[in-house]
Amino acid sequence: MALLVVVMVIGWRIPLPGLDLDRARPYFLSGAALSNLSIFALGVFPLFTIMAYAETAKLAVPPLARWQTSSIRNARRLAMIVFALSLALAAWEGYGVLVALAGSEILRPETGIVVAALASFIGCTALTIWLADDLGFPELGGGFWPLMAIPTLLDFPGQISELITMFRTRMTQGDQLLIVGLSLLAAILLVVFANLLLSRNGRASGIARTSIQLWPPYLASMVAGFATILLPAEMPGWPFVAPSFFEVAHLTMAVIFIPIFVFAYAHSFRLSQPDGSTCWPWPVLLAVAAIQIAVSIGAWLLPAYWGLPLSLSGGELLVVGTVMLALRGSQRQVA
Repeated sequence: MALLVVVMVIGWRIPLPGLDLDRARPYFLSGAALSNLSIFALGVFPLFTIMAYAETAKLAVPPLARWQTSSIRNARRLAMIVFALSLALAAWEGYGVLVALAGSEILRPETGIVVAALASFIGCTALTIWLADDLGFPELGGGFWPLMAIPTLLDFPGQISELITMFRTRMTQGDQLLIVGLSLLAAILLVVFANLLLSRNGRASGIARTSIQLWPPYLASMVAGFATILLPAEMPGWPFVAPSFFEVAHLTMAVIFIPIFVFAYAHSFRLSQPDGSTCWPWPVLLAVAAIQIAVSIGAWLLPAYWGLPLSLSGGELLVVGTVMLALRGSQRQVA
């Protein structure tokens, strides 16, 4: 875990080749971080996006999941496909970032510079994939989720500092800080409880427990995002609440899809069992889905209704809590 943090922190402090730091300085003064203009600017997004589509495909087409788990060779083939598509997405997204930077005159639009910057994006994505694959966390099914947790963990102290500053300057009240503290405590307790429920079944593998705990909120949000495209372009406003109709619609659809994905994962794992038995009873699955929904709604309410700078999604809270629990468990085993 420490090596992951060191690699990502160093990468976020290496600016893109050809970056005009003098022109970029006003962006830093306005609050933009150097990491947004670094070689690690794409972060884990390319890998995460392709893995999310792969997870959705395996749930929608059960034979694909069975094919993957039937042999090590098939698992490696699918991993190579994810690897290739992640690099392709990094090239596509990276090129879009470079075009935007060149249009803002932050990056010199010379062919050699653009090629070098694009190679940096692709190389960092390849390094991210290698770290996720090489640094194994058995309880988490690999190093992917620790990679997802690191940006949130590193950004959290800054958000707390901003919240304290707002309190000192009377931009926020003590009761709002109390709400934040109680909400985070409740989220932590819920994540711990969900992990305890899933870990009671000894037959379930670490990757099965982690997948059913962490993927549903992200996949539900992704599907809800596509579903909102079908909504009319002009919708009535909400005069009595701050969030737009599309925000409320997106959250509502995500809440509906979360239990669907939870039970889809349970069905997929049941098919992978030799005897076809279920890994978890229905009450456990319903409790896990309810916890994911509660954490997702709570994380959305804080910035939406109280205007607080604490911008943690429900998925991020679940990831950080689950990763920290897994790391604590591995340290106990070593001791």
